[in-house]
Amino acid sequence: MNIRFLETFLTVVEEKSFSTAAKRLHLTQPAVTKHIQGLERYFDVTLFERKGWRSEPTEAGERLVVYARRIVSTLQEAERDLKKLGDEVRGILRIGASTIPGEYVVPLLVGEFATRYPDVHLQLEIADSGRIQELILQRDLDLGLIGYNSGHPHLEYFPFAEDELILVIPADHPWAGRASITIKELEQLPMVWREKESGTRQAIEKILQEHKVDLSRLQMRMELGSTEAVLNAVVSGKFATIVSQNAAQRYLRLKQLVSMPIEGVSLKRPLYVVHRKEKNLSLVVETFVSYIREKAAQQMA
Repeated sequence: MNIRFLETFLTVVEEKSFSTAAKRLHLTQPAVTKHIQGLERYFDVTLFERKGWRSEPTEAGERLVVYARRIVSTLQEAERDLKKLGDEVRGILRIGASTIPGEYVVPLLVGEFATRYPDVHLQLEIADSGRIQELILQRDLDLGLIGYNSGHPHLEYFPFAEDELILVIPADHPWAGRASITIKELEQLPMVWREKESGTRQAIEKILQEHKVDLSRLQMRMELGSTEAVLNAVVSGKFATIVSQNAAQRYLRLKQLVSMPIEGVSLKRPLYVVHRKEKNLSLVVETFVSYIREKAAQQMA
């Protein structure tokens, strides 16, 4: 019997809906149905009955809840204990990172961690913040380092670093010689943005909304899937964008772009570690989380 079937069963019990459970688990509804049918065949019982729009557990389902919780919890504890053998931190750590943390922050962090824990094999996947959270929920990643806290109820977030965002315009733009612009003047600039799922995009929109900017009045000319593509579009045209200062450094150094402060607006944003809300994280994940917290505390000291 597949342990995932029991996890799916418990989620349906909690949500009282196959479709809602499917969304929470990032599965299709037919996949959830298949998991439940697999359990029903295995135990030769009916586990749910329809009551209006809700799926309620039958008497057999109620009994299985007790055992399923015990089994899932025991297996999680077993995984944790087995990884503690000899008090050694070992195994595979699957990290996801959005573009800015993945390219400019994670490489600096993982070097020291890899030296401290040579028996941990690190795997890094870079995608947008939304996709990283999906992969964590699907258990395809252990944790993520992302640029935006979307507040998913089944994920835990904590800030570990700060990222400075800046408005950049082409070096030959008519405003390039100015010391700053007003927030109202932002509406006059044709803008290039990252896609909506990007942590940078979400952080920028949140900051601007906090300063009472009507996003619908901004000239959003293009949405592109990578920060590098956005910066190249700004260099090649008369566009502007707001990006991480880390990403723009090369273009600023080559004098292809100039940074333009917005009067009265701080564009700093926190970067977050995100992982599943679970009582028992694996030892390797717990160790990495503690390591990141240690580094964050050192930065703030």
